[in-house]
Parts: sequence; structure tokens; C-alpha cells
Amino acid sequence: MPLSPYDKILLKLATLLHLSPSLLRRVNLGLLIVAALVLGVVLTRFFNRQARKHRHQSQWREFLFSILAVLPVPVFLIAAVDVDLNVLGLTFHSAHVELLQRVSLALTVAVAYYVPTRVALLFLRSWGQKLPGQEKTIRLFAFLMEAAVILIAVYTLLEALHLAPRHQHFAGRLLMTLAIFLGCYGAGKMVTLYLSRVSQEDPSFVRFTEPAAFLARALFGLLAVMIVLENLGVRLTAVWTTLGVGSVAVAMALQETLSNFFAGLYLLTDRPIRAGDFIQLDSGQEGYVQRVGWRSTSIQSLTKNLVVVPNSTLAKAVVTNFSHPERRMMLSIEVGVAYGTNPRWVWQVLKEVVEDALRDQVAGLSLDADPKIRFMPGFGDSSLNFTVIVEILDCAEQFHVQTELRMRIVERFQKEGIEFPFPTRTLVFDKSTPEILGLRPHDGRIG
Repeated sequence: MPLSPYDKILLKLATLLHLSPSLLRRVNLGLLIVAALVLGVVLTRFFNRQARKHRHQSQWREFLFSILAVLPVPVFLIAAVDVDLNVLGLTFHSAHVELLQRVSLALTVAVAYYVPTRVALLFLRSWGQKLPGQEKTIRLFAFLMEAAVILIAVYTLLEALHLAPRHQHFAGRLLMTLAIFLGCYGAGKMVTLYLSRVSQEDPSFVRFTEPAAFLARALFGLLAVMIVLENLGVRLTAVWTTLGVGSVAVAMALQETLSNFFAGLYLLTDRPIRAGDFIQLDSGQEGYVQRVGWRSTSIQSLTKNLVVVPNSTLAKAVVTNFSHPERRMMLSIEVGVAYGTNPRWVWQVLKEVVEDALRDQVAGLSLDADPKIRFMPGFGDSSLNFTVIVEILDCAEQFHVQTELRMRIVERFQKEGIEFPFPTRTLVFDKSTPEILGLRPHDGRIG
């Protein structure tokens, strides 16, 4: 093959410098690569400077210059290798030529995949600026996209290079393993971010989201390892059987704990009660909810004691929540008077007692709502029963309001001469009663 003019010049230069032609050719290639890098870096800095300049002026210009900033270095490198191989006509050894061709192919594949990815990343960041609070999610999607594109680009490059079957098989298994781990990592991370956002919106969920996030990461990690082992030819039949039997044994041993755990999930998800609520159970316990955990719920009673209720018990109990839908509540106080008392007079006296309490602004008593006096439940066994209905500002004030109103009612009834009846029973005996009871008549009396 005849030498090109450039080859002849190169050979003469090598002779003058007492260097081998191959070394001089490598130096020539190195100079071309250095020149390409210098020009690429200069243009990249220029485009980055232009992008920053138009950041607050034109979004589309910033976007355009940001795209152009990633092109100069790889494009100039490709051009340098191509010029060295095709334009200058250097007679490299065939192995060197093949190496340079593969380098050029690798750079071309990198540019072909990286530029669209760069465009997508810029769109993601622009979109993320319009969604405050979604920065972590946007960063996760950007990372997953970049990692996925890198794996696809490497796979494409491996297919194009036509490596030896042994190397091709090893590289394929490695890429598959990385892809599986990347997918499981992304899924676990998305679940973790969702739980983190839930706990930020409501801090009471932190006790649930922290173990749930750890469990999600562990499950996705275990899933990734199992999938990788299966694809590598490791049979996990015995492992699955052992895990199945072991899980049944664990479930039986932790039945009560698991019951409390899932009941805690229900309480934290459905949220019938929250920390700070005043509740009463059908079993009689009442107080302020201190904490809803994954196993139990703590309630501080009015006597300042801490009552710990298992979540499974709480989930099945009938719970009265005095704090929802609002902390105001209607308070009913029953009052009984003796038969024979004028009910209209009693009604008027009770009304005056409540009006006096409102006028005195008894603590906890709502001054906005009108009190109600009702002649109900009405006729009792030993009394005429009335109900006084008032509104209080907070459920915790009911005990103070009840005490104050009852004391005022007693004082006013004593002043008005209204009697509180004692429970009485009237027994009527017929003629056969003495004989049944074994009583003998004595002086015309039974005794």
C-alpha cells in the first residue's frame, strides 16, 4: 500500500528525531485528542455561561445552551479519532485500528444515548421547579433514568462490538444483575418516599412509616437477591419450602403480636382516633390519647394514670370520641323531683338556675347556645324526671360544669322548698299474706 504524503512527512520527522514511527503516530493521536478536549472544554464552558446568562431571561434559550454544552467534548473526540483513521491515512497496526474504531463507536453510542437523556433530565428539573415538595421524587426519577440509559447504552455497545461469547455472556449477566437491583431499588425508594411524605403531612404516622419503610427496603432487597440467584441458575426450591414452613411457625408464635400490628395499621390508616383526642371505651376506660403505636395505644386517664390498650382490643371496641367532629358537646343532666310538685314551676326554676350560670360565666359553659329544659324522661318510679341540656366548650370541661350546675340546682331547690324524692316502694297485703308469711294475728293486728 503506497504511503500517503502525511506518512512520508511523519517518517522523515521520526528519522530526524530518532524516534520510531509508531511512537510518533501515537504522539500524533494524543495531540489530536488533547486538541479535541481543549476545544470541547472551551465550547462547553461557553455554552454553560450562556445558559446561566439566560436562566432568568428565556427558559428556551437556557434549555438550548444546556443541551449544546454536553456535545462538544464527545463530538470533538469522535472527530479526532475519525480524522486520525480516515483523513490522515496513518498505517497503524490492525489491532490499533480496531481499538480506535471501537473507541469511536463507544463515543458515538454515548452521545446517541446521553443527549436525549439530557433533554429529558432538563424537562424533569423544569417540571420539578413547578412542583414544590417533590424534589426528592424528581431526583429519584432522574437517577433511575440516567442509570437505565447507561445500562442500555452499555448493552448496545456490547452488541455492536461483537465480543467473544464468554465475555458477552459474562457482561450480559452482569448487566441483568445491575438492572434487577436498579429496579428493586427504585421501587423500594418510591415506597419510602411516599411513606416519608405521609409522615411529614401527619407526624403521628412516624411510628408506622419508619418500620414500614424498613420493611419495604428489606423486602425489595430480598426480592432482588432471589431473582438474581434464580437467573444465575441457583435453585431456591428448598429455600422457598423452608421459608414457607418457617413463616407458618412464626405466624402461629406471633399471632397476638401480628394481630396488634395489623390493628395498629388500621388505626393509623383509618384514623378513628388521634393523639390528643378525649375518648371513652365501652369497657369504661376514658382519657386523652397519648400515642397510637404499632402494637398498643396509650391513654392518659383523668387521674393522670397511663392506660395501655392493645390495638386488637381497641379495634374491636366501641369508642366514643368526644373530640370529633368538634370538641364542643351537649351535656345532659337529669334532675328528679317528688310526685305532687308542679312541673311548670320546676321547669321555670331550672331555667333560672341555668340562666344565672350563664350570666356568671361558669368556666367551660358555652354562652352562645340557649339552654334547654325538657320534662323527660318524665314519669319515673319515684320521681318526676327533668333533663337540663347545655352546651360546653370542651369535653374535658363536662365534669366541672356538671358539678357547678348540680350544686346550684340543690341550693335553689332547698330555697324553693322543692324536694328530691327517695326511692320508695308501697307494699299492699291481701288477706292471705299473713298465712303465707306465717304471721299470727295479735290483738287485731298482725305481728
